[in-house]
Amino acid sequence: MKTSEFIKNVRDLSEDISSIRRNNYNRKKNEKENFNFFSAIVSGKNSRDHIEKYHSNFIAYLLDKRSQHNFETLFNEYFFKVLKDSFCIKNLPECCYLNVEREKKTDNGRFIDISLEDKNEWIVFIENKIRSGEQKDQMKDYCNFVRDKYRNKIGIYLTLFGDSPDTINRKEAEENGITLIILSYKHIIEWLELCCKTEKILKHQHVLSALKQYIQIIKSLINTMEEEMQDMLNYLLENTSITSEIVSNLWIFNNALNEVIKKVREKFLYDLNIEVSKLIGEKNISDNIKIRVHQGDYSFSGNEEKSFGLGFEIYKNGERYNYGGNGYGGCGNAIFINGINAHYGDGIDKANGLLISMYNNAQEWNQSIELTAELIINEVIQAVDLN
Repeated sequence: MKTSEFIKNVRDLSEDISSIRRNNYNRKKNEKENFNFFSAIVSGKNSRDHIEKYHSNFIAYLLDKRSQHNFETLFNEYFFKVLKDSFCIKNLPECCYLNVEREKKTDNGRFIDISLEDKNEWIVFIENKIRSGEQKDQMKDYCNFVRDKYRNKIGIYLTLFGDSPDTINRKEAEENGITLIILSYKHIIEWLELCCKTEKILKHQHVLSALKQYIQIIKSLINTMEEEMQDMLNYLLENTSITSEIVSNLWIFNNALNEVIKKVREKFLYDLNIEVSKLIGEKNISDNIKIRVHQGDYSFSGNEEKSFGLGFEIYKNGERYNYGGNGYGGCGNAIFINGINAHYGDGIDKANGLLISMYNNAQEWNQSIELTAELIINEVIQAVDLN
């Protein structure tokens, strides 16, 4: 296949898919389908910890029979049904006796996200991780904390994709009398969708609507196939001649794309470092403060816990300065390019696309470099003790 023909097929495909996306966007805009209360609460530029807290708050609210949702133990019953059916857990507590607590303090001064307890008889504790990793010895410490305090113990490690904790496995937990469950947010969706089918929920449309909005937020977080993606899939299967030609040449095409991304990113990094150094001089920032701009991942791997793209680190007197900024642990802070977080998740790919679109437009490119450098320097000035 000639390169020109291949590029034409890719262009045609891209234009058709873009048209599908525009049509979907306009339809949702006109029908106000994008309105979602939870999106204002659990998304945006909140820190990872805050995002996790919002989710933990809502899950705990549903699980607590004393909450003002006034459905008593309905949500508990279906939550334990998912655990029983998905993990064959036979020994489960009676929902009516459980008390829910947020941020239960352990002997080591840590705080368990959600705990469901029945005095010293039962504890089901949940550690919720959405955009952060496990802290040092965290789940191991929690297991040690509950080991001798409760007769029956279930520990749940909840992540977007069902990742296992690093500090303890099921066998080790079982040796300490603890049933360890690795839960994903797909199970949370399953739980809430079961609740939405019950007669008690269906009778109250405002409750049903709230649960469905929350389910949609989770689906967007874990990149489940939504209507837009299904339309793209249908298009590819309906136009198999074009799809076949592209797939047949996908390897060389991907390699070429990766080289383009690398070339554009390296130019951006080079120009950004020059502009940052220039602003450091203009702002009279002390010589003991150093800013290191780095590449990170060139593309989004699909795992938000392990994909970190363009970012910057701050060093003070030769040591990395941690001030609890936008990045993990306050180090490796995010670089924002025209409002896109180029450090995290699929923002890496979106930022790459933006940089490529500006690559041959010197005015747009230089404006973006200047704005990005200004944001970095302002963050450093506001957050770091410059003395």
